[in-house]
Amino acid sequence: MTATVRARKEQNVMSRISELVDRIQGVRDYTVSLVDAVPESEWFRQPAEGVTHVAWQVGHLAMAQYRLALDRVRGVQPGDEDLISEQVLSIYGKDSVPDPDP
Repeated sequence: MTATVRARKEQNVMSRISELVDRIQGVRDYTVSLVDAVPESEWFRQPAEGVTHVAWQVGHLAMAQYRLALDRVRGVQPGDEDLISEQVLSIYGKDSVPDPDP
C-alpha cells in the first residue's frame, strides 16, 4: 500500500469518526433540551406503574454514556468513581427498575 493510499484511508477514518462524534453530540444536545423542558417537580412522577420516571431515565443515560464512551473505549481508570459511582452504575444498570419514591 502506498503512502498516498494509506493517507486517504486514514483521512476517511478520521472523517467518519468526526461525523460520529458530531452525531453523538447532536443527540446529546437534543436530549438535554428535552430534559431541561421537564420541571424538576415532575422528575420523579411515574405516569403508571412500571413506567419509568424522568430521573431514572437521566440516570440510565448517564450510566450508559459512561459505559459506552469511557469504560468500553479506554477501560476503567483511577478517578472514574469521582465521575460515576459503583452505586449509580448498579442502580441504573442492566435489569434495574425505577424507585417510585427515591
